[in-house]
Amino acid sequence: MDQTTERPEPLTVSQLAEATSRKRHQIEYLLDARRIRPSRRGGNVKLYPPATLDSLKAELARIDRDREGVL
Repeated sequence: MDQTTERPEPLTVSQLAEATSRKRHQIEYLLDARRIRPSRRGGNVKLYPPATLDSLKAELARIDRDREGVL
């Protein structure tokens, strides 16, 4: 019986931006501002664990809620 477990692939900044429907520079800023560090690097590419996507979505939702209250 084969018991291989699939590990989710790490995500690049571009993939995080696409998954959150945000621009790449917005995601780069948020990662830097919240001190979210890549789990590893592939050459010059920063690679983030899949859980980073959930963290970013939660933070973006919080930012959007805060902006709604400012108007």
